[in-house]
Amino acid sequence: MITTFYARREHPPSAELARRTAAALASWGHRVLCVERSGLPGFLTDPSTPVITARDNGVEVIHGEPERIDLETLYTDRRLGDALEAWRDGHARQYDAVLIDCPHGTSDTAAVCLAQLPDTVVALLGDGSTDAELADILRRADAARDRMSYGLPQLTFVPILPPGATSPALTALADNWLSREVSPAAALTALAFDARQHQPRLLAALLARELDASRLLVQNPRLLVAGARKAELRRERALRARIRDLLTNLTHSAQDWDAVRVLLGTLETGLRLGDWDTLERALTTSTVTHTRHTGPIPAEVAARTVTLLDHL
Repeated sequence: MITTFYARREHPPSAELARRTAAALASWGHRVLCVERSGLPGFLTDPSTPVITARDNGVEVIHGEPERIDLETLYTDRRLGDALEAWRDGHARQYDAVLIDCPHGTSDTAAVCLAQLPDTVVALLGDGSTDAELADILRRADAARDRMSYGLPQLTFVPILPPGATSPALTALADNWLSREVSPAAALTALAFDARQHQPRLLAALLARELDASRLLVQNPRLLVAGARKAELRRERALRARIRDLLTNLTHSAQDWDAVRVLLGTLETGLRLGDWDTLERALTTSTVTHTRHTGPIPAEVAARTVTLLDHL
């Protein structure tokens, strides 16, 4: 996943948050590329062969000397847009996470870093700008992305507010990754305090799981961080696939429906708590069998199965 870190003004320092997040991800075994602000001109001039200029505690870094570039010429004469998409399909796949330190303000370079490059934008609200200003910039970036011809998915936004602050405008932009059961205020409060820590572990863990962990962010942040190691994520994804296969088969097979109800209860609890040990035991010891049925599936079993599949 490619994530841009952006702040409208100099404070809070988005570059420092990007570096600390990269360090946390690398410490958990993820391969991380960090494109620093000073390295953007060189990277955008030729994204086909990005030059790694440093390696810092497992993080590969692109930085350079500040310089001015003509993005209009790069897009029209050197087809920068196509080159960035080729980089996304090729080089970006070499990394588990790519973090981009976006310039402040509304420059052309900032527009590229917000609209075309990322999957996710971590947007910091700080001194000297209002939440309405920041929300407007993010909405315009999303609209510009929609006008591009590359079929890019919708941007996701992770607002980082000052501790104790609220912003309906920015909270609304986070709706597309927050679970329905999660209070947006509680999720953004957790991230606000986490971002001020020496190592923003919750934000890093959330990005490691491609934002698919808002319930854990609020209900069990320790488990969210504990499960962010690369090996744990591989195990979780394999278990989710096994659960998905089992639930899909339920719609085609007759069962001991009492056994199915017990299993569904275990799966519901395990998924809600992120208890992968319990889920693995449940799958291993399950007595549910698959045989072709002649009657309908009980309505409550069908409803619970659909709900579980939605959460996977």
